[in-house]
Amino acid sequence: MLNGLKKLFSEIDLVKSAEWSVSRSALPSPAKGFTHAAVMRFDSQEDCLAFMTHPAHVELGATFLDAVDDFLGLNFPVLSLK
Repeated sequence: MLNGLKKLFSEIDLVKSAEWSVSRSALPSPAKGFTHAAVMRFDSQEDCLAFMTHPAHVELGATFLDAVDDFLGLNFPVLSLK
């Protein structure tokens, strides 16, 4: 999946930054069983929507959803504090 995301980001220039993480915590947390996270930044809401509907993203998303038990997507503006 990580290689698929890297390829996708190299093909679609709408993504300004992308990060991937895997939980290392053995402590109970409010993560509700989610173990992986991808964070992407866009210049605008329009760029985010164009990315979400891009055929390469739709194709990878279908493969991704076949491989996971559950998925949670969030879309919200970020306020930089520093």
